[in-house]
Amino acid sequence: MNYFHCPEAQTTPVGNLSVVVDNAVAWWDQEAPSTSVADGYGCAYANTYVASGAGYRTIYDALFEGSFTGNIDSLTVRAYATLLVGQVRAPAQITVHLGIDGVSMFGEDASATGDPAPGIGTVEVTPQAQENGLSLVEFTITGLGFTQEDGEGAVEHDVQLTLNAWDEVVNLFVLDVIEAPSSLEFNSATPADAALAATTPGPSVA
Repeated sequence: MNYFHCPEAQTTPVGNLSVVVDNAVAWWDQEAPSTSVADGYGCAYANTYVASGAGYRTIYDALFEGSFTGNIDSLTVRAYATLLVGQVRAPAQITVHLGIDGVSMFGEDASATGDPAPGIGTVEVTPQAQENGLSLVEFTITGLGFTQEDGEGAVEHDVQLTLNAWDEVVNLFVLDVIEAPSSLEFNSATPADAALAATTPGPSVA
């Protein structure tokens, strides 16, 4: 399991990362959060209720970057969120960019300038209510195709991920506190029910 942590660019406790902080990119490692929002820790990406931006660094999306060593066939995101009033158990349309080693897993789209930009994947997720009032947004991206190595593999891959929920269900994506241990898991043995498949997978073994 890999847990999301607040960007180094964040300078205030319980910071809102969208728009306010330049290049506010969260990262991950295998250390679970150990501090609480009650003590002023944690951060969140506010949903902007507009479509995903063009690329991996935009003010409209929650941004994550890191690495993983080994074969990658799937990626499961488990993000804790607050919802807008009246939206409990309402399905949310989650849009994602996912790049591995510079390859977009959803092809390419044209940006506003006409230049190529990473394509977008969409998955419908029903948030799962938690006892602490947050909701869990969970989905799996399958068929990533970076499975060309024998065994578990030993090559380190660079991974870029963005999240956006433009349909006015999700309010905040919360991370890096014990109340909201948002995470991602590569090659999970227990993938989420909600799933979408990569359209331009990597170089798997034939």
